[in-house]
Amino acid sequence: MDAVQLFQKSDTLSTMVDHDVALKIAHDLPVGNVDVEIVVRRGGKLLGTVTVSRGGIDWKPSRARSSYTLNWTQFADLMSGKV
Repeated sequence: MDAVQLFQKSDTLSTMVDHDVALKIAHDLPVGNVDVEIVVRRGGKLLGTVTVSRGGIDWKPSRARSSYTLNWTQFADLMSGKV
């Protein structure tokens, strides 16, 4: 599955309800130069971690050694279907 398929809009809300998402912030707010980690689980099993930073967004699947990284322009184009 490529990044475009991963981020395509869902046809049903039920596919989103099955996921547990937690926000982990390393420091008190306001968040300036601190990355924000979002842990994503499905049925209690870790799917991966989203890291949001000033430079962009990363997706690291569970058990993966590397992340999929997009800068904010790439992410905006992907989410708006321009890719």
